[in-house]
Amino acid sequence: MEVNDEVKRRKRRKRRGNWEGTIKDRKDGRKEGQIMLGGKRHYVYGATDKEVQERIRSLVRDYEAGVDLSQREIKLSEYLERWLEEVVKTTNGPRTYEYYRSIVEKHINPALGNVKLRALTPSKVSAFLTGLPSDLSSNTRAKIRGALRTALNNAIQWRLVEYNAAALARAPKITKFEAHVITPEEARRFREVIREHPQEGLYLIGMTLGLRKGELLGLRKADVDLKAGLLYIRGQAQSVNGEVVWKETKTEQSRRVLPIPKQLYPALQKALEYQPEVEWLFPSRAGTLITPRNLVRQFKSLLRKAGLSEKIRVHDLRHFAATNLLRNGARIEEAREVLGHTEVTTTLNYYAHALPDELSTAVKTAVNNLLGEDEVLV
Repeated sequence: MEVNDEVKRRKRRKRRGNWEGTIKDRKDGRKEGQIMLGGKRHYVYGATDKEVQERIRSLVRDYEAGVDLSQREIKLSEYLERWLEEVVKTTNGPRTYEYYRSIVEKHINPALGNVKLRALTPSKVSAFLTGLPSDLSSNTRAKIRGALRTALNNAIQWRLVEYNAAALARAPKITKFEAHVITPEEARRFREVIREHPQEGLYLIGMTLGLRKGELLGLRKADVDLKAGLLYIRGQAQSVNGEVVWKETKTEQSRRVLPIPKQLYPALQKALEYQPEVEWLFPSRAGTLITPRNLVRQFKSLLRKAGLSEKIRVHDLRHFAATNLLRNGARIEEAREVLGHTEVTTTLNYYAHALPDELSTAVKTAVNNLLGEDEVLV
């Protein structure tokens, strides 16, 4: 009986030309296509003869284009590992590599890792995004989709897939983040709380010059020139694999030289004299770089002491600095120079000797109106 069934299946097998392969019926009702390419037999499956024929033709096209057909059957997790090591790691910094690996391992692989790369469809990606934990923000969902989309763009370049399933998937709705811009009154309350605090200078720089958190933590004593009244931003502190390291700024736009308001001199002088053997301007008690997490913990404690909302972030000091500058007459170009935004094409770092008087005046006017012209910050 079994022999007769096999004979019948062989009779149903449809033979075609050398580049069309063969198609046969399977017991599960699907169609199976076979073709020899490069001395190796390849298999494709589909619901109809037409579908299988198109997949065979796709195999032939890839083979003629020099595509490694052995990679067509790899799982998404296998591809992502190769992408992380061969592309992300070799073209980006450690922090970016760590960021993408975290997304892949925490979110993508657990849900889609076993799906074959070529079987990934927009509907599967949409279902994956919808099924993400409910406590993840829409922005985080968008970042996860973005990481997968970036990885699949590379898969297209390698000719492993014909289209980007993540790009075609339904995009998560992004809720626009609204920063908490603290008021001048809140800023003054915070300023009173940080008087005599070991990191007083750090917070004052954040409030007046708008440095990023990493830039604040990465300041070195050599970056401060009180005689010239200049602050050099050359690098930042970053968390890489659980360790805080100093990195040069990523772009020329971020490298800049800023005028130091006179009200900051006393706090910065104290910082320069603290732990003289340590290179960091604002070190931990152990003389090491302060971790971003510890800074946030300290900042929240100061907010509570000032009676301010703990929803305020360290980064919101930067927003306040920008707003304060603009409210006090600084032109938008001047504010961008202070903040080191990417739109700036020429940085002040290479032109410290030609620091515009207008920029110094804008900073000084804003700080005078906030803290008082004659205030001595001790």
